[in-house]
Amino acid sequence: DALPICNILAFEAFEQTLYGIYLKLGWPPDKPENVTCMVFNIEKLTCTWNPGRPTIQSTLFSLRTRWPHDENPFNCHANFSNSSCTIPAPNFQFYINTEIWVEAENVFGRAESDHLTLDPINIVKPNPPTILNLICTPELPNSIRIEWVPPLNSQVMPLKYLIRYRNSSTNEWSQVPPEDTLASKLSFTLQGLQPYTEYIISLCCMLSHGDGFWSDWSAEKSVVTNEALPVKGPDVWREILRADSDVSRRVRLKWKELERSEASGLVLGYNVTIKPKLTPSEETFKTNETHVDVTLTQDSYVVTVTAINGVGESPKSNLIIPSSTLKGLPPVKDMKALAKNNQLWVQWTPPSGSVKGYIVEWCVKSETVGCTIEWQKEPSTSQGCFLRGNIQERKLYAIKVYPLYKQGDRKST
Repeated sequence: DALPICNILAFEAFEQTLYGIYLKLGWPPDKPENVTCMVFNIEKLTCTWNPGRPTIQSTLFSLRTRWPHDENPFNCHANFSNSSCTIPAPNFQFYINTEIWVEAENVFGRAESDHLTLDPINIVKPNPPTILNLICTPELPNSIRIEWVPPLNSQVMPLKYLIRYRNSSTNEWSQVPPEDTLASKLSFTLQGLQPYTEYIISLCCMLSHGDGFWSDWSAEKSVVTNEALPVKGPDVWREILRADSDVSRRVRLKWKELERSEASGLVLGYNVTIKPKLTPSEETFKTNETHVDVTLTQDSYVVTVTAINGVGESPKSNLIIPSSTLKGLPPVKDMKALAKNNQLWVQWTPPSGSVKGYIVEWCVKSETVGCTIEWQKEPSTSQGCFLRGNIQERKLYAIKVYPLYKQGDRKST
């Protein structure tokens, strides 16, 4: 606003304005564009729009709604900065076509948006469902039953749902196929899950007729599935510590801890059986450790290790310790190691005989004190692998590859 004025002051008189021009600067409102409306749950109808360029002057926006044959539209007012207005229930009705538009007005003029005609039931965005229970049972360790409460009366407004879930160790969600949750129900059973695993679950919903908007995702809830039998036995290996005499040797039996997905529960211990191949006697014991030192003769032995959790025992893992006099088992050929993708890669040519798998052993050869042996098992089809462990730069490693045969193992050359 600007007011140029000219004043005159007479002796012992008041200051008076002789002449002035009052100017108002600004623009008339643009036509409101992109009017978009949404019903949140069934509680309020909110519309937003693009008000156009700033008008400088105070501009009043009015959201108007009118039913057929209604001469008195309902009004909701907003200013330029808001560009939205909300009409609370019951000032709008479902299953009735409603005319909606926006008017803008200031001292310079008036503008009106295009008119929308819609049924508010077709623009509903429900609140998220509320997860009531996540149920796991010992009989179904691969399943979770989800029970929830709908945000609306599902008898009056049937809903359909989306269910997403993920293992807590990953950020990637899996989703139940939409066709599996089309029916308006209040529970669902996830299947094909891993035992003894924490899962995070969330739901959303929309009206079952398919018009409107999906709700936001519900608050996440988590649960741990029940234990099941371990799916495999631990990988087993041995280390010949020393020969005590011509008839005995000190051997360290060792095995890997199972991965969580393999253990299917909390591992409580291990059953170990040591049996000479040529005699019927055997020794069985239980331990909580992942290695045990034993004294054996120079004969061949079968070692069996199983993992135990709260449900039961894993399948057996067998290791043949060959007699010290066993000869003739072919080694791997052309073994080499090289740096690859910031890791240490070991490769070899398989031996001519049929193998059951491979054991790869390594340790830091440059250490002045004892060489701490690390190891891993590879399948019979493997011809190379990355070493899985704490591999350090600028260290010299001693690496061995043992092919595993039915009769025992043979070290690489």
